Amino acid sequence: MIHMVPFLLLTLAASPALAGASAWYKTDGGGVRLVTSQVAGDRVKAALEIELKPGWKTYWRDPGDAGIAPSVSVPGAVVEIDYPVPRRFSDGVSSFAGYEQRGVLPLTIVGAPAQFEANAFLGICREICIPVAASLEVDASRATAAERGIVEAAFSSVPGPVDEDELQADVTIDGKTVTLATNVPAREEANAQLFVAAPSGWAFSPPKAAASHGRLSFAFDIVWKPETAETKGRTVPYVIVIDDVGKAGSFVLP
Repeated sequence: MIHMVPFLLLTLAASPALAGASAWYKTDGGGVRLVTSQVAGDRVKAALEIELKPGWKTYWRDPGDAGIAPSVSVPGAVVEIDYPVPRRFSDGVSSFAGYEQRGVLPLTIVGAPAQFEANAFLGICREICIPVAASLEVDASRATAAERGIVEAAFSSVPGPVDEDELQADVTIDGKTVTLATNVPAREEANAQLFVAAPSGWAFSPPKAAASHGRLSFAFDIVWKPETAETKGRTVPYVIVIDDVGKAGSFVLP
């Protein structure tokens, strides 16, 4: 008599297929994911999508004196982050530029394959700042029309270049105070803001607007910098916002 030995069928849990958007990485204050668009040669356009719960905020490229600026890295690739126009927040002790509710940061990734893992690091805060480190896996070749729309909207939110001839900025330093004099009419004082990005390891105070000779100027202090760092020749990126329209540029410290 032949006895049949039953087969033991082992079902291995298959890893879910990667998509054009990663899974959401959840944390106390919200969540973050990576969304991709089409692959063009060795470039992938993408966006870091940050959803925040009420009362929580995240940071712009200059996080102030106690925040964490967003960063994204992809092994073997170069990642460039752009930023939509931020808002100024104050908790009564410190002030910083950033986003609330939702922030979508456009990314240009050069040198990555269609399938890749990105490592995102950022800070979100309420009463305290929480560092968030997330590994986000995607397959950009599988991006849907909806995902491509998110990425395109992210790039559309980036402020355009400032008209240097119209702005006619003149930069001076008196001690630790930097003044940026512009050609913007003084009547725009109530509707104008300037956001400046300090070099790594430096800190700037929030710029304050003032009218002078019918034109608008902004002043901010170099709160700290490395002892050996030279001030002269440093390039400072900025965004100037007038009537809710942001324009981006840079100036060189004299």
